[in-house]
Amino acid sequence: MINEQDIAFFDLHKIPLDLCYNVNGGKISQSIKAQMEFHNKVFAFNSTPCGSEGHTLRTRAGHCIQCDTSRISYMLRAVSFGTIYIAGTVMGKIIKIGSTKNRTYRKESLNKTRYGGFNDWEILYFAEFNKYGEVEKKIQKTLEIYNFNSP
Repeated sequence: MINEQDIAFFDLHKIPLDLCYNVNGGKISQSIKAQMEFHNKVFAFNSTPCGSEGHTLRTRAGHCIQCDTSRISYMLRAVSFGTIYIAGTVMGKIIKIGSTKNRTYRKESLNKTRYGGFNDWEILYFAEFNKYGEVEKKIQKTLEIYNFNSP
């Protein structure tokens, strides 16, 4: 059973309860991970306590989402609908592949923050996907030999 404190945490971080799985005090073993994947669950509750603070909410990979809340948005992208885009800058002569929920704002954001040191970014191509985080991860893995890190 999920407790009120865990429900409050999920609510605060906009985590739908239908993405959560009760591991009944167990570890995130390969068997539990497979069950979670089968049922399309990405967060676990009632897991063994983390070593740092004794939290019991984890990702499917076993990471504590209370100690590191940045893992939440990453996991939510893995199961959500969103856009994969290819952006380019003429000044920098580079392209960027990324994901977003709002491609119009993403172009503005890339330019406003001078991503990579440039402010002439254009969205060259986009496609919408279910589980867009997983799609982005596969694309990035395939193209990683071409990665460029600005100085």
